Amino acid sequence: MTVRVALISGPMYDALYARLSYFSQERGIEVEIVFTGDHPALNTFLATDAAAACHLVSTHTKYAPSQQALLAPLDALLNPAELTDFTPQLLALARIDGQLYSAPRNVDVRLLHYRTDLIDHAPATWDELLDLARAVNRPPDLYGFLFPGMESGLFGAL
Repeated sequence: MTVRVALISGPMYDALYARLSYFSQERGIEVEIVFTGDHPALNTFLATDAAAACHLVSTHTKYAPSQQALLAPLDALLNPAELTDFTPQLLALARIDGQLYSAPRNVDVRLLHYRTDLIDHAPATWDELLDLARAVNRPPDLYGFLFPGMESGLFGAL
């Protein structure tokens, strides 16, 4: 058996894909990588006729609604016991109109840390965060707000 896949690439993913040969040896299922690229390239590929040859697409849940024509619901393919490691809220995020269209591979949770020596409470809104950040901002030694600033840490946080 061969499974044809289209994969998003990048430093966060490529190490996982390097392990596909171990999966093939253990399960007896060959993995043929039909496409690999960044999100814009993957989305372009998925709009072509060649994408129909793929059995599996590795992408982000947020893209699933726009790629729904290429996807099949997983509910009938997965035993409910296979989903017990996922929280109900996480699975709900992977559903479109109540049907499960993806199996989450990770959860990206943003945390806000603040210095109690600079502000006395955590901001309750984005506007309050902006106000507090401006109030404590004293470049070049002190900046009121920091965020991931490269690759998906930058654009994935928006």
